[in-house]
Amino acid sequence: QVNNSAQIMYNFQAGATSNNYADALQNSNYYFGYFHNKGNLQLGYVNGGLMGLQSFGRGVKAGYQVHKRVLVNAFYTTNNDRFGKTFLTAKGASAHIKYYKQNKLILEYGESDNKNTNVFTRVLNTRTSLNFLRTQTINFALSNSWNEIGLTNKNTFGQFYMVNYAGNFFKNKLSINHGLGNSNSNYSNTGI
Repeated sequence: QVNNSAQIMYNFQAGATSNNYADALQNSNYYFGYFHNKGNLQLGYVNGGLMGLQSFGRGVKAGYQVHKRVLVNAFYTTNNDRFGKTFLTAKGASAHIKYYKQNKLILEYGESDNKNTNVFTRVLNTRTSLNFLRTQTINFALSNSWNEIGLTNKNTFGQFYMVNYAGNFFKNKLSINHGLGNSNSNYSNTGI
């Protein structure tokens, strides 16, 4: 904890199977994050965190509070296979908007290019959270994905939608959290 409004988090993990220290350091896992109430900066092994998008690997992720009700984020990541060849790159941005008390709207856009599966994916996500009666919340999410499959020159469109309800009753002694979601088989680039 740096002060009341900032903190630093860090991690370094390395392993070696021989006396070749250069390979051990090159294949190490590291992370550094600086978090402040006005924003954050993360370096190392990060995840973009967008629904429907593969966005993990080494890179940078940053967020900045441009207004007391608006937070913007952006990221760029790359992921290498065990031979050091890059197989996944991803980038994206999001905006988190508080529009009334604790109600939120999140808009996200991202792209990933997976060389192993030869699929280029774009996602556009919308999520909203509606709070009412101080203890009740309903969340909605809609995620759209467009895949360009290089081997077959085929383009697919997929959707995921979700609704969730959470509520507290009897002075927080009873809590209910239930959600439903559905996606079609073309959603994201997983083919599930």
